[in-house]
Amino acid sequence: MTDLSISKQSNVFVAMSGGIDSSTSAYLLKDAGFIVTGLFMETGYTSQEDKENAQKVCDFLKVPLKTIDLSKEFQAKIVENFISEYSRGRTPNPCVLCNEKIKFGLLFDKALETGAEYIATGHYARKRTNKTGSFDLLRGLDPKKDQSYFLYRITQKQLSKTIFPVGDLTKENVKKIATQKNLPVKARDESQDICFLKRNKLNNTLLEDLAPHQGRIIDIDTKKEVGAHQGVWNFTLGQREGIRVGGTEQPYFVAKIDAKSNTLYVAKGKENPSLFSDTVAVDQLTWINKTPSISASISASTRYRQIPVPCKIADSKIKFLKPLWAPTPGQSLVIFDKEMVLGGGIIETW
Repeated sequence: MTDLSISKQSNVFVAMSGGIDSSTSAYLLKDAGFIVTGLFMETGYTSQEDKENAQKVCDFLKVPLKTIDLSKEFQAKIVENFISEYSRGRTPNPCVLCNEKIKFGLLFDKALETGAEYIATGHYARKRTNKTGSFDLLRGLDPKKDQSYFLYRITQKQLSKTIFPVGDLTKENVKKIATQKNLPVKARDESQDICFLKRNKLNNTLLEDLAPHQGRIIDIDTKKEVGAHQGVWNFTLGQREGIRVGGTEQPYFVAKIDAKSNTLYVAKGKENPSLFSDTVAVDQLTWINKTPSISASISASTRYRQIPVPCKIADSKIKFLKPLWAPTPGQSLVIFDKEMVLGGGIIETW
């Protein structure tokens, strides 16, 4: 486990979701001798079962569980932003924003205000102290579970007070520990669904807030109208399903979204040049440490679990050594130097 140099008398609040990763994190810290308190966050979308599971683990470990209600803040900062971004034809990543604004923002601050000296999470990520005395964020040891992509906006202050107990472990190791120690938690099915989407279907949630509005579907190469849609917010770049335009040798993929005119541009075939770009403009570019030099050997990912591609930085533009498929406005571009997360920004155009 990481961060064993921290005093064992430290009060560590562990963000508990009721899942196996945070539960095992709490166990590892308690076993190492830290003073542990469980911390459960109400978002308005957490279930009673989640809270009961977190309570069972805390009871088993004989540690207290505190609950902090951030439902209003979560709705305002995450859910409403999500809907607003989709209405503009963009595809946001609410997990990135939640980590920045909620988990390592409001929850982090409230935990410190109520006695925590450190905050621990079940993220598969690592940190280290570098030669300058500041902190680096590193990718999790398990490449299949690494979650550092979602944490690129973390600050030095937050890193200095954060512990990632499972960052040096694989998911299989975590499951074995939970089983061997009889933790009262079950391994959940792995899911990439966004926590607040009802019935795990994007359209069901958005269409409650965004009325259907018919628009044109245009072939980006021929400029001809090939169909109609009920709102650009139903689509993201690179999407194939839901276009409902047939009769072609190759399927159509979304290549461009014009929210102002409610027009959807589609490209025929997954390898269509209109779906690729070697340059991406980003906004809100932030760095965990100092800004890397333009000549630095770095790479970047434009989506979670994408293998980082070598790139160069020029102001707010990222130039890739090979074209990428469908980088999507609203998503995060995260920049790496091997296993170290340097920072990133929000994709604007390409």
